[in-house]
Amino acid sequence: MIRSGMILLLVCLGSLFPSAAGQLDELKWLEGTWQRETRRGPAYETWRVLSERTFEGESWRFDADGARRIGEELLLVEMGGDVFYLPKVAENPAPVPFRMSESAAGRAVFENPQHDFPQKIVYELDVETDRLLVWIAGPGDGDEPRRVDFRFTRVTEEPAPVAIADPIAAVEALTAAFNDHDVDAMLALVSDEVEWLSVNGATVGVEAAGKQTLSEGMAGYFDSCPSCRSALEQLMPAGSRVCAFERASWESADGPDSQHSLAVYELQDGRVRRVYYFPAEP
Repeated sequence: MIRSGMILLLVCLGSLFPSAAGQLDELKWLEGTWQRETRRGPAYETWRVLSERTFEGESWRFDADGARRIGEELLLVEMGGDVFYLPKVAENPAPVPFRMSESAAGRAVFENPQHDFPQKIVYELDVETDRLLVWIAGPGDGDEPRRVDFRFTRVTEEPAPVAIADPIAAVEALTAAFNDHDVDAMLALVSDEVEWLSVNGATVGVEAAGKQTLSEGMAGYFDSCPSCRSALEQLMPAGSRVCAFERASWESADGPDSQHSLAVYELQDGRVRRVYYFPAEP
């Protein structure tokens, strides 16, 4: 959880933010668990009231083992008449504070104009449908602003893990995790004995064997190619295997580039056991 020392740091940051509006008790409509649908299955955001001045939250999903995997730790803290929203994500060593600048019935706005992206986080509740829209905004490419929406529905029963039994869904989920450069999410979708294999004629080379080797290989790959993405252009299931025509794309020194390749995914107990990659073509 976020350390209290980071909360005290907010006292020194007060002059950097817009004026606050409203108190923490006006946000009790956030309490509970909210669900949204993603390419990798359901994702959740849960809020709990710890005290009059502190709400605790987290964004999370179930991994392939059915265990909760926390993606972001969240905190709402009232201090000296101000309310601060503090998200803690893995890529930031400390929570990033956003001060509440607006509060109304079913709506709360948090801002940090010094942050790169986002600079604004907005929660909007549709009381009639009990649906929650969360959107973040900030500078985009060039002079264009950027906004990303997340649409939630309230969960009335305790969420339960849903196994990916469909081989195509498993391949799509793995590709989505690859495109997010989320190594942990990829590892949750493969078996402990996973093998990454390259096929060249009669030769089959082992690129990675086991989760540890795959983790190290993917982390290095994403560091060396932060723009690399993969698009599944055609999927053909065949029992426990899926044949995929993929298009890899990236930004080169000369501009956007891409290549096509064939891959065969072999599944076991709902997870990817082997991936066979064939030589790429332009």
